[in-house]
Amino acid sequence: MAGKARKYHKELEFARASVYSTGRYVLARATLEESKSEKEQEVIHVYLKTDDQGQPDYVTNLDQEAHELLEKKVKDSYPKDLILSEEGEHIKLSGQRIWIHDPIDGTQELILKTGSYCIASCLLDKGVIVVSAVYQPTKDRMFYAMLGHGAFESQGLMEGKQIH
Repeated sequence: MAGKARKYHKELEFARASVYSTGRYVLARATLEESKSEKEQEVIHVYLKTDDQGQPDYVTNLDQEAHELLEKKVKDSYPKDLILSEEGEHIKLSGQRIWIHDPIDGTQELILKTGSYCIASCLLDKGVIVVSAVYQPTKDRMFYAMLGHGAFESQGLMEGKQIH
């Protein structure tokens, strides 16, 4: 992304750092559960809820914890921005800046311990997605993009290679 004007560079780095630290937290919690004996495990609590279309959907205590971590980061750094999250309250979308999070995309994979889950965040500004970051903690792999600058893949928070 070098050499181009980067209007949303600060927000992109914020999104990357947020999904990274939240992903590392979820991975540590999930790994801690796996390393304990069956007797010691604090079982990942799984709940069944209904999505907006009336379909059954799984949610865990880690989904809620990841949601709270992402929400706190936005409120601390961008207090005027709105937050829309799969685990949060529904909001009316307007022309404002809105951070959209999926605290754990792949909850079923987390429950089944396949490692195929990720943490996702993007910023919508006046109805346009301007930055996005997705982190898969089990592979330490991140995908991120900024409007007008292409998409990148990186190992964790390292500088990425352009993929689009």
